[in-house]
Amino acid sequence: MKEDSTTFIQFNDSIHYKGVWAIHRNDENTEYVTIEFAGNPNYYYLKDGQLYHSEREMINNNFGTKIQYLN
Repeated sequence: MKEDSTTFIQFNDSIHYKGVWAIHRNDENTEYVTIEFAGNPNYYYLKDGQLYHSEREMINNNFGTKIQYLN
């Protein structure tokens, strides 16, 4: 995640994606980030160092993928 609100995601299989991100808060005032991919502004959800494919998975802390930030 870059300061200009762009992202560069690289998976273990070396596939990588570029997108944009935005900060949000839900009704419980929990802060999370959405990451755009292929025109879908809510394709990924990022919270507490884990990447999720849906808001429901993020809220329930299910199926998250731990991420590593690179410089």
